Amino acid sequence: MVDNGGYQIHIYKNVEISPSEIFKFQEEIRPDIGIVLDYPTSSSMSKEEALETVEVTLRNAREGVRMRKRRGIIWSAPIQGGRYFDLVKKCARELSKLPYVMHSLGEPVQFLNNYEFKIVAEMIYNAKANLPINRAFHLFGAGLPSFMPLAALLGCDIFDSASYALFARDDRYMTEFGTLRLDEIEEFPCECEVCSKYSVEEVREMLKWERERFLALHNLYVLFKTMREIRVAIRENRLFELCAMRCRSHPKLLEAFIFSLKRFRKLFEKFDPIRKRRGLFYTGKETFLRPEVVRAKKRVKEIFGKEEVPRELDQSYPFFQSLSIEGKDLFKFERKRKVSDLQRLRKIADYQFGKGIGKLLFPRNVEIIKSPRTQRIRQIFLNKKLVATFRCDDGLLCLRIEGAKRILKKLEGKKVFLKKNPEFEELVRKGRDVFTNFIEKVEGEIIPREEVIVLSSDSELLGVGEAVLSSEEMRLLKRGVAVKVREGAYRSKTMEA
Repeated sequence: MVDNGGYQIHIYKNVEISPSEIFKFQEEIRPDIGIVLDYPTSSSMSKEEALETVEVTLRNAREGVRMRKRRGIIWSAPIQGGRYFDLVKKCARELSKLPYVMHSLGEPVQFLNNYEFKIVAEMIYNAKANLPINRAFHLFGAGLPSFMPLAALLGCDIFDSASYALFARDDRYMTEFGTLRLDEIEEFPCECEVCSKYSVEEVREMLKWERERFLALHNLYVLFKTMREIRVAIRENRLFELCAMRCRSHPKLLEAFIFSLKRFRKLFEKFDPIRKRRGLFYTGKETFLRPEVVRAKKRVKEIFGKEEVPRELDQSYPFFQSLSIEGKDLFKFERKRKVSDLQRLRKIADYQFGKGIGKLLFPRNVEIIKSPRTQRIRQIFLNKKLVATFRCDDGLLCLRIEGAKRILKKLEGKKVFLKKNPEFEELVRKGRDVFTNFIEKVEGEIIPREEVIVLSSDSELLGVGEAVLSSEEMRLLKRGVAVKVREGAYRSKTMEA
């Protein structure tokens, strides 16, 4: 990535250089990522001045589309507007009409330096909510380990920052929760390659350039470590927990986290997986605002018409797979009563697929197979045909082809239709995964990790599986797996034979 010069214009003011010169220079040196020259929006600007920065930035972005010549460079179009959120929205909407694959949110540093994290979160929201979901999102200058997990949670994919060097120049030592002055440290809390070689006293006695180099290397290590921790947390579905811990490093950061859970609620509910590999831990009052909790409560009320969670769901995610403290229960259950296996299965099916699906999927004559060791439900057969399996780790159902046949007509949504292509259809019948370029349309709102039914363009049942992406992502993304197919129609027939 190459600095486009916008920051220098902001700092040094009247820099005489044109957008076309910046564009041509970047094309000549061929960076991986090029950034169109923007006009930074300062926090001290009036709204009229801020509007001018947006108009200039948009004009440069439009000119950049016309000037492109070389392939192989990812061009990012910056978004300006600063604390005028309607201008951020306007800038993002106009840029969404241009053929860019990446956008950079400008000038967050002036707010981050003043602990105005809520403003940055609102800027991110107004940008993200008005851009296509398939475009990468870059946050300029966000080199704060305590803030980076929250930025990632809010949808920032790429960070850049010179904070590691700037802090080093000021004798500031980065930690995951903030910075420490070198003269205030008695012992290094870090075990990185440079910290393990020297004592605090030895570093203090270094020449200025040596000390600055030491601190810069350590600070860079902390930033890279934070990036790794974020990636691991994303893979393990515990980014919310990481944010809850890091955001407690400063009251203003925690305030921004709680604000973001409310502000981004609809976006989180659309894209956050419906089930996760790990349980839901109570970390504080913000846990009640997490999408898993809000979405589950809303679904219970919509399907069962009451706020109390049916006792039949007490083994299902997220109701059972959550750990809270006394007096802080995340969910309110019905009074305890004896529940039969059939009642449990029907209620879970209703919760997953909609009201009335349970009785349709599991009539009275189903055969329920349990584990001989744990006595927990494992498989459900009807007329010797497998209709569903029960996942013990999250207490939810995995649909099979025979089960899909029973509920197909009544099921609303959760359907993926393929393009009219015999090759695509044949692959899914054989149990191969569905890629985004296979898809013609998606029916209903699908949440990642939901059970879905795959159909041909003529509504022929081809397979069943688990959604990897949301319905919006399936419609917009051009590459990648959309549905992990559990069972194809051919495999089902083979099993019957």
